[in-house]
This record gives sequence, structure tokens and C-alpha cells, in this order.
Amino acid sequence: MDDQFRDFRQEFSNAYPGIKRRELRFLLHDHLPIGVLARENSGMTLFNELKLKGFITYNNVNIMSEIADVTENAAAKAIVMTYIKQVGAQYYDTMGGASLSSFRKRLYKALREITEGGRGDLSKMLAYYNVEHLNFDNKWDLIFYLEKEMYLDDRQDTLERFARALNKKAKNLLQSSYADDEREPTPVLFKVDHVAVPLQRKPLTPLNTDLEEDDFTDLLIDLSDWIKEQGNAHMFKLLLADFTEIAKIDIEQKEDPFDLFKLLRSTGYISRTDIDVIIAAFTLCGWYGAADVIKRKIPLFERFIKGIEITQFSQLRKNVIIFGRMLIGSKIKKICRWYNIDADKIADPWHLMFELDKRDTLTDAKFIERLEANDMKKEANALKNGLK
Repeated sequence: MDDQFRDFRQEFSNAYPGIKRRELRFLLHDHLPIGVLARENSGMTLFNELKLKGFITYNNVNIMSEIADVTENAAAKAIVMTYIKQVGAQYYDTMGGASLSSFRKRLYKALREITEGGRGDLSKMLAYYNVEHLNFDNKWDLIFYLEKEMYLDDRQDTLERFARALNKKAKNLLQSSYADDEREPTPVLFKVDHVAVPLQRKPLTPLNTDLEEDDFTDLLIDLSDWIKEQGNAHMFKLLLADFTEIAKIDIEQKEDPFDLFKLLRSTGYISRTDIDVIIAAFTLCGWYGAADVIKRKIPLFERFIKGIEITQFSQLRKNVIIFGRMLIGSKIKKICRWYNIDADKIADPWHLMFELDKRDTLTDAKFIERLEANDMKKEANALKNGLK
């Protein structure tokens, strides 16, 4: 599994050689820290960083699929489709994961129309921003500089200024409305057949799963290792914060997922005969690839079931997972500024969600209103869905 996922990332990276790596850097600007992007990284390094931050997983590479589509890279599209078929429809998470913002996709389309040679558009842009002395020889390095120095972002005033430096075709692409973007769904590169399954309640795991103590401990160790390699500990912490019997400070202090499992066990949420909370958590997170780990100790367990009714976690926790998947770098930074959180110390959206959860911010009506007032209505709706 790990080898297959690593080989896929490498093969996909190889589809973006040379200057195309700078296009990847531009497209991933919302998801990775400036310090990482500023280095002369290979595409593989960038995708490894996405994996570490939980933006891609073994069974969710949706942002890579989107990149292949936006860049119109036929080789990358084929690589993604082949990989998804190898993973299997029953394991692949079609709904979660990171995605490219509407702003970044429109900006990318506009930038493709900028000419670089001679006295073309690039030369005019260098003069417009008074940076001829920096000797940028390609548009992607110039745009990275402008974004890094905050001369360009999704604010209306900076966009209007930037548009004045563009040729007519690029300007029209940049100024296409957000409404148009939302009316036209992003083309998908693959289709996964969804199998209708009846909603189920407890128990989620097969009956008679009374594990020996050593086997149960080994299962928790193996699942902990899986989370460290393929999952995200902050995401897991965020779900466990639903349980009032476990102090949030105790969850926060645990770095190893195995210690989180010990908290669940000591409070009676899991046992040798009941791992439903684990199954429910992994299902909500979309960690379907961990099924093989469970099967080694519980042969009757076949797979995680998409669409199964989860009763082990509150509606708020379910909403928070959807909400977190919608947050990208620029939105994370904005929310951090609202609450005086050091964005450089926030590893991923789930880390931020946990910080906000500690402050009871996620259930604060003012937080919802603030999201809606800052062009994050979809995020606000996701967070308050089904809540009174």
C-alpha cells in the first residue's frame, strides 16, 4: 500500500518536469507554507508535504486529479485514473480531501495567456511592479514573488491592480465571476460507482470479535502506525474531542495516536469486544485503506462501508470534518488572524479546528456570521448543517 502510493506520487511528479514544477508550486500556494514552496523542490517533495499535512491520502488524491485537469496534462490524468482503479472503488473517498480554490484556478488560466519572450507581457509586468532589477525570466517566479510579498492575493483591490498589468484575454479570464465558477462544476477525471447500502446502527463491527489482550494491543499499535503514515493525528484528535469524559487537554498533549487509543480504552469507549468508535472515526475520516490492518486481527471485518450511518459521533463532529476539508491556506491564515493564532505553528486545517474547538469557537454564532461575511458561506453552511 505505502509503496503503491509512493510510486504514484513519483510518477505523477514526473509528469511535471522543468518549468512545470513552478506551475505546481503556484497551484499549491494555498496549501503549503511559503518556506517549503520557496525552496527548489522536486514535485515529489511537494506531494510528500501534502501527504504529511493530510491533504492527500492513500485513498484520496482528489487535489492531484484537479491539478491534472486544470493544467490539461493528459499524462497526469491517465496516471490518476490508473491509480484510482488500482485502489478500488470500495476504498476510494470521492468527497473528501483538499481542492483548488476558484481564485487560484482562474488566476492560473489567466497566467497561461501571459507571454514571456522579448518585450512581451512579462516585460511589461516587471515594469508595472517596478521589479526589473530582480531579473525574473519566467512568469511563475514573478507571481510567486508577488504573492509572497502580498502584492497579489484574492482581495478586490490587489486583483484590480494586477488586472491592469494583463493583456485583454488574460484580464477577461481573471475577471470571470465567482458565480460562473460555482455554476460550472469542476470536470472529474474518473467515475466511481456508489453501491447503495442500508443504513445501519450499532454494532458496526462483526459480532464475536473478542480479541486476546495481545492481539488487541497489536491492533491498536498497527492502527496507530497507519495514522502516522497515511492518516492525520490532528484529525483523529478533533473527533475524540467529542467525548466529554476525555479532557481536551489530555487529547492535546498526546502526540502518538497509540496514546489516544489508550485514552479511549481507559474511558470505556473501546475494548477488546467493541471497536465501533474506531470504525466510525476511520469511516468519517475516509481512511478506508486501513481495512487491511483490521482484517489481519478480525478476519470477519471486510471493509469500511461508505454511506453507513454513524451514531458514535455528534452531528457537529461530522460537520467539522466536512468544514475542515474545505479550508485552504488563505482561509486558514485569515481565520488565524481573527483569533490571534500563529499561522506558522498550524500544521494543517485539523490542527486549526482543534485550536478553535478548545475555545468553543466552532459553536459560536458569531464565528458562523464572520465566515458568511468573509466569502465563506459554503463553509458556514457546512458547519451549521443539521444543527439548531
